[in-house]
Amino acid sequence: AEVHRGARDRMGTSADRVVFIAISVDPVGDTPATTRRFVQEHGVESTLRYLIGSKAALALVWQEYGIAQAVSTKDVLHSDAIYLIDKSEHGRILLHSDVSPETLAADLGILVRER
Repeated sequence: AEVHRGARDRMGTSADRVVFIAISVDPVGDTPATTRRFVQEHGVESTLRYLIGSKAALALVWQEYGIAQAVSTKDVLHSDAIYLIDKSEHGRILLHSDVSPETLAADLGILVRER
């Protein structure tokens, strides 16, 4: 969420043309209340959509995007992927959560400027 917020802030008004979506990897723990609290705590409630649902429904998304997840006794472990998808709905760039807000903003800016 911090990378998302940092990139969005660096993009200025062009960030309004980007849709940010988080995909749940914890269908039991990610409820409307917990995800609402998460986006509020991270200051992204107006710009981040959080996809939640049943394990069966989310498994279809996980499969399409190669998202691996496992639940241990304390944590939900998952793959570390940020997909940048262009206006034609083509996956263009795969990043990881260690990406800097500057790099994410620059990559998003390229996609936003494309016709």
